[in-house]
Amino acid sequence: SLLLVAPKGFTVDASSVPDEVNRIITAHVEEGEHAHLLSETVADAVKAAVEANVEGDPYTHVVAAHTKFGSSYVPRVGAMLGLSPVPDVVDIVDEETFVRPIYAGNALAKVKSTDAPLRMLSVRPTAFEKAEPSSEGGAEVSTLDVPSQSLTQWA
Repeated sequence: SLLLVAPKGFTVDASSVPDEVNRIITAHVEEGEHAHLLSETVADAVKAAVEANVEGDPYTHVVAAHTKFGSSYVPRVGAMLGLSPVPDVVDIVDEETFVRPIYAGNALAKVKSTDAPLRMLSVRPTAFEKAEPSSEGGAEVSTLDVPSQSLTQWA
């Protein structure tokens, strides 16, 4: 599944995602709180998506880009879900083992995540091949309403 956090009214073109994505979830927050994409709001959306999927086929991994913004909300989601995120992954060995740089990038470490059944990680986007868009656009599109938070406001 692919989670998109977007304002109400945002539409998704299912043909623009890779074939490996079978479901697209568009998370909406009441009253357009996504206008400035606060990390608190995105963290709430990710947590809600994970919790909403517990009954069906639960997620095994939550993956985000290791950017300044991703580095802001990934630890928040990890804390909310009781997980230890693995940051800045440059290679995936298997479902629970990842490679990440240490010592300011001068060495690489293999890290095994013991959080089961859900693992959370952020990946360095430039370390992986670009995924090609779908040729058929067969992904199911659904929406998820997330309650707005009032702890932080864009000024």
